[in-house]
Amino acid sequence: MKEKEFKPPTVSRSIEVGDANSPASNQYQAVTPPATVEGSTPTVEYSSPVETSTRNEENPVNKRTDITMEIELLQPWSVPVLKAKLPDDVLETMIEISDKVLADPNSEDWGPNLVGQIDKELAIPREMLIDTDVMGFFLEGIRTFVKLCKNQQYASLTKEAGFQEEWLAEMLVPWIVSQHPGEFNPVHEHSGCHVSAVMYLKVPEMLPSKKAHRPNEDGAIIFQGPNISSALCETGFTYKPAVGDFFIFSAQQQHGVYPFRCAEGQQDTERRSVAFNGLFQSKSDFDNNRGLEQTSRGNSAGALT
Repeated sequence: MKEKEFKPPTVSRSIEVGDANSPASNQYQAVTPPATVEGSTPTVEYSSPVETSTRNEENPVNKRTDITMEIELLQPWSVPVLKAKLPDDVLETMIEISDKVLADPNSEDWGPNLVGQIDKELAIPREMLIDTDVMGFFLEGIRTFVKLCKNQQYASLTKEAGFQEEWLAEMLVPWIVSQHPGEFNPVHEHSGCHVSAVMYLKVPEMLPSKKAHRPNEDGAIIFQGPNISSALCETGFTYKPAVGDFFIFSAQQQHGVYPFRCAEGQQDTERRSVAFNGLFQSKSDFDNNRGLEQTSRGNSAGALT
């Protein structure tokens, strides 16, 4: 089977320490290169502080401007959400596959397995993804996500832990969510799997929010985290997706989808996504015949690859 390379996006962030007028003011620019399965753990390098026009040069603590240091953020107690953009050919293939499934009157209704208040949720035979050469892309996405998470999980014990192990992955039954105005997905998590993913194939024009100060909630996906109040973190985030957006996250990550409204008489009101759950296991555990977590609904088939 031909496999398409999964490439996470480049991450660029700016970290500013202190206020520009305070003695502790230094500004650093950090750039994390994109990670690939053949590569190593992304590293972060901080350049010398950037001079600002508001810096108080007369203050003695501001005289040194050539500071360079290595910084590593450790957060083994949480699982991030991976966001990427589907390559054009993968996006086009998934739209074609979903068109065929939605048009087939014999397609399997997957709604009884789901919590969404949505009329049309149909299973996609995995053979369709294999035959069109996109299955390998999604399996590589699972493996990349696992490696990055394992690097974070074991950062204090083993450098680049995720990349030192070979990981096997399997996709469970994918399904289409053909959502229309007024329909929604309550906050939930997934069972019988390790990771979950969702990709967006169609997003209709929506009416603006009724509250101008909350413009990005209609039709948005929401991710909820632990209820920890802090000036340095959020308890969750809301994202209004665009066509081609692709997320991978822990199956235990609570998430949901808000309803939306469209103009009266609007022809195309479909917000279409495809979701799937996945399993993973290290090859060393697989070779040692250590058992893999069983799926609760028995919807797994085939060996990990």
